[in-house]
Amino acid sequence: SNSSSSFIFAKLLCLSALITVNLILKHISLLSQSIMSSKIRFGDGFSENELMLMEVDDHVLQCIEGKEEVSFKVEDREHAVLCTKDRTYSVKHADVSNAFYLLPPSNDDSTAMTFAPNETREVKCNIKSYFELKQIPPKLEKLDQILAQHPYPHHLLTVNNDSNDDSEDEEYDDGSGEGNRRKRRKDRTMNSSSILLSSLHDRVQASYDEIENYLARKCIVRDEDHLWALEDEFLFTAQDNLLNAITLQDWNATKLPVAEIYTHLKAEYSYPTTLSHAILKSLCDVELCEKGDIWRLDEEKVARVKAVELLMQASNPHKQWNFPSFMETWEACVPAGMTVKTNYLKGLGIIIAGGGGSNDIIRYFPASSLPRNPRERFKVLFKAQSVWNEKDIAPYLEEIVSPLQTYDSLILKFARAFEGPGGERLLNSIKN
Repeated sequence: SNSSSSFIFAKLLCLSALITVNLILKHISLLSQSIMSSKIRFGDGFSENELMLMEVDDHVLQCIEGKEEVSFKVEDREHAVLCTKDRTYSVKHADVSNAFYLLPPSNDDSTAMTFAPNETREVKCNIKSYFELKQIPPKLEKLDQILAQHPYPHHLLTVNNDSNDDSEDEEYDDGSGEGNRRKRRKDRTMNSSSILLSSLHDRVQASYDEIENYLARKCIVRDEDHLWALEDEFLFTAQDNLLNAITLQDWNATKLPVAEIYTHLKAEYSYPTTLSHAILKSLCDVELCEKGDIWRLDEEKVARVKAVELLMQASNPHKQWNFPSFMETWEACVPAGMTVKTNYLKGLGIIIAGGGGSNDIIRYFPASSLPRNPRERFKVLFKAQSVWNEKDIAPYLEEIVSPLQTYDSLILKFARAFEGPGGERLLNSIKN
């Protein structure tokens, strides 16, 4: 009968539960007889909020056991994140479905999990919830916002000064001490306008390595722990000064004399070594720069810098050019021996077909200006252009693609793919 079946099923459930309990007790080395002869009671200091559990993956556990730095980062109006040296995790508060009661270790020298016969143990606290961690892409949006608030004070470059040069500049050495006072005032002004690297690490919800890797890709001035952003107009001027110096001094663009460049830029424009280094790095092959022995101009970097200058200087409000005219002007702007390629424009501008090659238009649309939030980024992309092919949209997704957020997963979640003329895969808004 149904009642008999239910009774048998209930007995099986009870038997299964008993087997599970015994396995757990065996696993943690608890003796059933010892437990039955021991007393457990709620102590006077019982608390429900004294301790919290946190569920961690192997990476976080290894960091904790290896005594590596693991820290929580909390910002106003932002959820807390947990950071190791090279990863960022979201922290979600979750309730537990069962009660967890925590007991302190035994008073004797035996194993902490062993219950001595006739020993009274007090329940320390009840744990009702825990923190759940999930690895996420670093939250780097705020980094750009903070850096933008600390532009390099290039108006102070009227005095020849280099903090890395131990020699005393003649301009400061006037015999009265006033020159040294001016230098100290200038140094204080310079430092007060910077953002400290340590402060940046504290305020940005990303791991140490993720922040450092991002900074390495940015054109910033770095003097020990002080950082400054370079405003576009001054950056273009400084880059032009460097490129002109390379041409006029007839330096080999594939093997630049770094020390001579620093000396020249200091003498001609009062650029400190830290500033000259940032400008030089923005135009050179990064991999060779890191080796420290060979510095050479990177054709694509130089061409992209010149392209951005031209696009930003467009007189019309939409910052657009007739494409053939742009290509001709662009070709004339790069140093001799360098060429320009349409591929160098990826992530800088949108080329709009005008019914014929001579009527095509290029409009300034830099990937660096787009929000890092994927949903918001796709919204801006499809507002700028309703239909994209994969070749053109890929450069605009590079900054947000990661092992945790692949290109295919982004397209699947935020765009709709369809087949265009000739079988080409095209993308438009998922709302269409």
